[in-house]
Formats: sequence, C-alpha cells, structure tokens
Amino acid sequence: MNDHPASDARRQLRARVEQLHLQNVIIALILRNAALPGLQTSASAMAASDFLETPSSDSITKENP
Repeated sequence: MNDHPASDARRQLRARVEQLHLQNVIIALILRNAALPGLQTSASAMAASDFLETPSSDSITKENP
C-alpha cells in the first residue's frame, strides 16, 4: 500500500480531470483556440466583427508619423 502524500494528490487530480464538466471545458478551449486563427485569416469574418480586428501596420504608421 502506498500512503505517500504525492500519490494522494495524484488521485485527487485524476478525479477532477476525469469529471465530465472539466473535460467539456477543456474541449471548448481547444475548439476556441482552433477556430480563432481561422476566423482571423478570413477577410469576411474580420469585416463582420470589429472585436477580432487587430491594428494593421498601416494604421499604426498613419497614426504615429
């Protein structure tokens, strides 16, 4: 029998990671991280949403001569 404190912490961590709610959160984050770069490379998606736009080098140069 292994009563080492690290093994108990590992069991607790494993129990949390195996919860369906946490797995769903992790999957949602992975999907979000996969979708955002695709949206940022789409001109029509960028035109439709202002919150994803980042300043281009042209606008920075024009604002700061």
